[in-house]
Amino acid sequence: MKTVFEKEILVTEKQEKTNIAVPFSLPTAAKQVVVHFSYAPKKLEGEAAEQKAEDCLARDVPQEERVNYPDASAYTPLLNLITVSVDDPEGYRGCAHRQNPQQTHILSAGKSSPGFLSRTCPAGDWRVMLHVHALVTGSCTCKLAVDYEEGGE
Repeated sequence: MKTVFEKEILVTEKQEKTNIAVPFSLPTAAKQVVVHFSYAPKKLEGEAAEQKAEDCLARDVPQEERVNYPDASAYTPLLNLITVSVDDPEGYRGCAHRQNPQQTHILSAGKSSPGFLSRTCPAGDWRVMLHVHALVTGSCTCKLAVDYEEGGE
C-alpha cells in the first residue's frame, strides 16, 4: 500500500452544519483505495455539557412545556458527529454516516465497505467530504489519510 494523501484538519464551531471538501489525486488506477478517518474529541461531559444542554432547552423549548422534559443532565454526554463521503472521478462513490470517531473504508471493484459502491478505482481527482453534523466541543481535530494498492484497471 502507498499513502497518497495525509492531512490533519482543525474543525471549529463556525463549521458546524457545513461540509468540508478535501481533494486529492490518485496518480494511477488502483486495485483498492483505503480511507482512514478519525476525529477527537468525541464527547463533551460534565458541567460544560450540562450547561450546553440547558442552553439548548432554554432556546428551543417554550417555558410552559419544560415540565415535559427531563433535567439537562439526562442529555449528557453530548457528542460530536462528523461523517465522510467520497467522490471519485466518475462521481459519487458513497458515504459512511457512522458515530464511530475512528473509521477505515475500503473502496474496490470487488467489494467495498458498506455505504460505498463497488467499482474500479481510476486515476484522477478524488474528494473526501467531511460532513460536520454536530460540534459541541468548540473545535475538533480530524485526521484523514488515503492509501492505495496499485494494480487497478
